Amino acid sequence: MVDESMELDPIPQMFELAIKKAQEGLHVSADVDEEQKLKGYVRLRKIIITPCRTIYQAPEMIMGNRVLRINEEKYPAEKFLRVAFRDENLSRVQSAMGLSFIEGFIKKSLTEGKFIGAKVFNYLGSSNSQMREQGCYFIQAEDEKEINLFRSELGQFELKSVPKMMARLGQCFTQSCKVGKEMPREKYDRTYDYVGINNRKKDPPEPFVYSDGNGYMSLAFAQDISKFLKYQDFVPCCFQSRFRGFKGIHVVNPELDRLNAWAAENGLLDGKKKGEAFGLDLLCRPSQEKFRTGKDKCYYEVVKISAPSPVCLNRPFINILDQVSAMQSYQCHKQVVNRCFQLLDIQLNGIANSLTDEKWARTKLGEFPRLIMFDVMRNVNLTTEPFFRALLRTSARCTLKKLREKMQIQIPPSLGRSLLGVVDETGQLQYGQVFVKYTVNIMQKRPGPGAAREVLTGPVLITKNPMVVAGDVRMFTAVDIPALHHLCDVVVFPRHGPRPHPDEMAGSDLDGDEYSVIWDPGLYLERNEDAFDYTAPPVNPEEVDEEKMREQMADFFVKYVSQDSIGKIANAFLVKADQLGLNSKVCHNIAVKNMEAVDFPKTGKPPSPLAKGDPVRKIDSEKATRFPDFMEKTQESSYESPRLNGRLFRRIKAIDNELETTIDEQVNSSVQLDPTIFVEGYNEPQYMEIAKDHFRKYVASMEHQLLQRFGVDTEVELFSNSYSAIRKRISDKEMDDMSFFNTQRVIEETLEQIYSSHRRMFFEAFGQKFEDLTETKFENETREVSDKRHVLRDQCRNPPEELKKLAVAYYYTAYDAGHQRFLSFAWLCADVIARVRLDYITELRRQNPNQEIYYYSFDPVSDRLSTHIDDYLNSKSSRRGALARFLEANIKKYRTKEATKLIFKYCEVYDGLMDLMTFTVKWAEKNGILVGTGERKERDLMDVEQVGVPVFNSIHMCLMIILFGQGKLDTINTPRSFEEPEDLEGMDPVDLRKQHGGLGQRFLGLMRFMASRDFLMLKELSFLDFGYVSGFYNNEWFYAQKAAEKTYYKICLTNDYSAIPYDKDKQKVTDIVEKVDIEGRVASDGISFLVELLKGTANQVMNKKNVRALEDHSGCESIFWRQDFANSDDCLTDRIYVTAVGTVTAVNRLRRYLTPKGYLNSRMSDLSMGKSFASQVMNKIYQLTRKEEKVELIEEKVEEDTPVRAAPRIKAYTDENGHIVVTKPGTSKD
Repeated sequence: MVDESMELDPIPQMFELAIKKAQEGLHVSADVDEEQKLKGYVRLRKIIITPCRTIYQAPEMIMGNRVLRINEEKYPAEKFLRVAFRDENLSRVQSAMGLSFIEGFIKKSLTEGKFIGAKVFNYLGSSNSQMREQGCYFIQAEDEKEINLFRSELGQFELKSVPKMMARLGQCFTQSCKVGKEMPREKYDRTYDYVGINNRKKDPPEPFVYSDGNGYMSLAFAQDISKFLKYQDFVPCCFQSRFRGFKGIHVVNPELDRLNAWAAENGLLDGKKKGEAFGLDLLCRPSQEKFRTGKDKCYYEVVKISAPSPVCLNRPFINILDQVSAMQSYQCHKQVVNRCFQLLDIQLNGIANSLTDEKWARTKLGEFPRLIMFDVMRNVNLTTEPFFRALLRTSARCTLKKLREKMQIQIPPSLGRSLLGVVDETGQLQYGQVFVKYTVNIMQKRPGPGAAREVLTGPVLITKNPMVVAGDVRMFTAVDIPALHHLCDVVVFPRHGPRPHPDEMAGSDLDGDEYSVIWDPGLYLERNEDAFDYTAPPVNPEEVDEEKMREQMADFFVKYVSQDSIGKIANAFLVKADQLGLNSKVCHNIAVKNMEAVDFPKTGKPPSPLAKGDPVRKIDSEKATRFPDFMEKTQESSYESPRLNGRLFRRIKAIDNELETTIDEQVNSSVQLDPTIFVEGYNEPQYMEIAKDHFRKYVASMEHQLLQRFGVDTEVELFSNSYSAIRKRISDKEMDDMSFFNTQRVIEETLEQIYSSHRRMFFEAFGQKFEDLTETKFENETREVSDKRHVLRDQCRNPPEELKKLAVAYYYTAYDAGHQRFLSFAWLCADVIARVRLDYITELRRQNPNQEIYYYSFDPVSDRLSTHIDDYLNSKSSRRGALARFLEANIKKYRTKEATKLIFKYCEVYDGLMDLMTFTVKWAEKNGILVGTGERKERDLMDVEQVGVPVFNSIHMCLMIILFGQGKLDTINTPRSFEEPEDLEGMDPVDLRKQHGGLGQRFLGLMRFMASRDFLMLKELSFLDFGYVSGFYNNEWFYAQKAAEKTYYKICLTNDYSAIPYDKDKQKVTDIVEKVDIEGRVASDGISFLVELLKGTANQVMNKKNVRALEDHSGCESIFWRQDFANSDDCLTDRIYVTAVGTVTAVNRLRRYLTPKGYLNSRMSDLSMGKSFASQVMNKIYQLTRKEEKVELIEEKVEEDTPVRAAPRIKAYTDENGHIVVTKPGTSKD
């Protein structure tokens, strides 16, 4: 409140205001805390320690762990402290800071403790993932003796190795939910592991363990756990857990229940002796036991459960699929590449459809936290309503961000899942086989016994994150084993074979690891590559001295922080694999070091440093010095990657830029009120005062409990589950040895509690009970007052008049221009508002029976676009009728006679088709697709990947509309809407304007298809069927595809019409409020990026003349540069930073132009590669100013009534596999 204020009010006044705001949300805060405490959550203090300061943060709600529960009377949560070590800018501590500097502030805190007031907190320990995030726990204790005594209460830890002891202790810090009562000793026991042949690479040799980390439990015990967790009729078949000193998973095994039932029938449970195998609910294996504990106070602690979960591709996964398929065969590589692009198109189309199609929008909103009753709002257009469109746009932005930054391409739920791995207890699976049964509906996170499930059979591709080398992605055969049908949403591996399958994939095991299981034939490999050897080399660890334990633990913590390089090594592998190939010697060496980095917390042996390289001795560098463009390292030298990751990235970036250059509608656009949400008397003081009072309390709760506490920007991010950042969490990677009780889940739980409490507050505003005013959604279901799920889903079907008035008061209070940040307040009473709206429309229609009244559109985006098309065609700038006159002039010409006759024939039957053709031709003209027309300048050629000229004419565009309507172009099964020419005779006229979506839907559908890869990859585009001897080949429509892509996503994602024809004097083309350039892109103040030039040429190349040429060519207002002398360790290049000022479009265009192209499987050294990249950049710059070197792009202006021919030229284009193809001079084929 004080840090960023320009002017301060009196401190007492600010303090009183803060207290008042906090008190307004206290009643809900207390309810939220109590509800969450019952579930096992605790509120824990945390601090951030930097080299110069200590930052105290508000207590954070987290799921508890064994450390916080072991002795709650003597050691309540107030005696613990979560600590994170950070640099002054709150980024991670880097090894570059130096060991002595790191020791100065980290080791000092760990060994001397931290004084807070009169209390001293000392270092206790940290979980494995918490250590990776440079965090730990402190405890309020008098001395080291008390701390050691507390650790001994947690268990007996072997003292042979400091790292291993710390890792075992770290198990107790894993966030978990304690289940029910203490577990009796007679209900659990140990069993044996499934072992195989010796792994001779270990010293001494040890057998492979096929059941590593995998125990099992009875179905009855699983049902008890589910009941305690309030899962109703959902019983997971697998639980990741902590129990005593055991770590791993337990899988349901009905054989235990049958054995227990048999023992009970025969009276064997009474007087059961130790070691007898009946009456047990839980069996643990030796591989699960990490340390010993006492037998009292034994509780089962749940960390994670098996449930339907989606799976995505990512950069390393795509890298392996791309390169391994290329190694195996051309056909396999082509199949994988095409499928990856198809999956990307499916996801991008899904994003666009959710913003344009009501059905898609409702489906997408159903994926968000189920707080608002979307199903009752059947008469509300969710794609245009301000709050719900904001949710959809925020989700779209988040998805595009994940695509751009991590290449997280979704696999359809019907073709892949993320599943916990378990072992086959029956022994029926053979080596190379797996068993997979999954819940069909992935939206059912807690599927009951009646949910549809399927057993997978046939080939299946499986891997595990993080995958690194070629052998980490493997093919298996899924088989149906009836004895395993009780296992669902897990992947079952065999207990036979020369090596455990999980160990073959990234050296994983079965203690809770999740596997990506994909049965999409388009991604299959032909065979498995050799599995990598993940056997860790033997180490000689330092034994723990109990008297020096604290100092030894602190030393290792500092050692880990100062030498942790797993992120740097992983990036180096990705870079070198892109440059040299997966199977290069350099990549093999880096993979070994990556394995060492992963094992570092357990072995205590840091990874070997990446080799710098020696060009004299021909030793390649392992360090990443030049990065592929898909890694977006703006402050490093970059190149355009020719591999699949790079090609996918550039397609995503082109679309993401359309969102990047817009302003958030919620902040900058005015909120339009819905006139149908109205009832007489809503603005009476008694209703408005209640609404405003409830609104203040709602805002206080949301800000205090969620936005401020977790550092979330807006309520839209909360309700869409799409966060740009959660700034106030101690772990950037959102892990604490678990994935079930993370910060995001805490936010969901808190939001659910706040929203249900305020919904109840609305219904009980006039003294009635919520249960008396609403009806349960399910028959014969009891309702508990404390159950918030009933509050969120039970509906009020016949609200009294006073609730209707209060609901409208809620709406107008929330949608007041001064309160746009909390529009969600209005939808607390969504069911009542939906009834008010329905009553209003019904009454209006009753009063005006002869008037058509519509307050709902089945396709609002298309309807809006149809209105835009009509308005444009009615303007003078459209020259309506010019196309018809042109076609009439061509109907008598020999080459165009048949085609133009056919066009008129279709226009006679389909009323409005000529207007659609006119608008489409105008669009093509505007975007430079028609020969000799358009606003396109030469610099626009830098926006595409190949050089070419527009070759379409007006007749081509008209015929393409007909082909698309006939379904002869689109391969994504768009419904056929035009009949064949021979079927037109005798047909009744069809008015396209009166069809669903009108002309807008048809134009948008055409743009969607032309923007797709399916259009780009057409083998040919021929019009011979229409009697027009003209055709195109070799992707000659490449620029048309790029123009359609820009148009389609600008309309869908931003409601921006600047890429289509419009009347500049009369028509509004964008919802963006701030000043934009002619293309609707926001101006940029200055973006810097690094390029390389040959050594000693910077001043010569970047002279005023060349800089001015770059400004003209890119459209930037100004370009500045400076040389980087500090990091110029490469003796063959000058590193310069280029700063460009202009529109984002222009800056992106400049950066693309100055980015050199990379090479496939290059054998060049880093020095040679740098020199090659620098030469490419210099040649591009000189091409702009030296006429003798300039590449002329010659276009021949062609009359529209003649066959299209391009002037003789050399053409270069990228084929479907990413290879550059150069053709000899020639003409386009007709």
